[in-house]
Amino acid sequence: MPLYESGERRFHFQGLPNEEMTLLLCVKGSSGSEEERSRLTKLPTNIEAVLTDSHGKEVCKATGRPADSNEDGIWVLMSGGEAAYWHWRCNHLQIRSNESYNLVIRAVSAAQSDQKVVVTPILKGGGLELP
Repeated sequence: MPLYESGERRFHFQGLPNEEMTLLLCVKGSSGSEEERSRLTKLPTNIEAVLTDSHGKEVCKATGRPADSNEDGIWVLMSGGEAAYWHWRCNHLQIRSNESYNLVIRAVSAAQSDQKVVVTPILKGGGLELP
């Protein structure tokens, strides 16, 4: 999903494990270097993500702009490997294996950005499952 132009993407999925997960927006082609932080935390883009279950119940809704701080209205840039954004409102979500989900992500650019940043949404969580 490009963050340098306004747009919306919809995803539908099911069959995830029963896990606590976090929605991440992984930056395509990122090295996670400190040199990238400045450009990735100053994008003139507002990002909205809404995750709902098959009953239309809102699992999480997060809105904000990319930055380095962890506060409401901010998609926090994490690095160390590939860079990714996360939002506290879509962190530690309890996901159910028998449920299907819909994810809508919108990017609203204040101005067309010359920073061609593209992200891929993923739900990450869990750990080693032992029998």
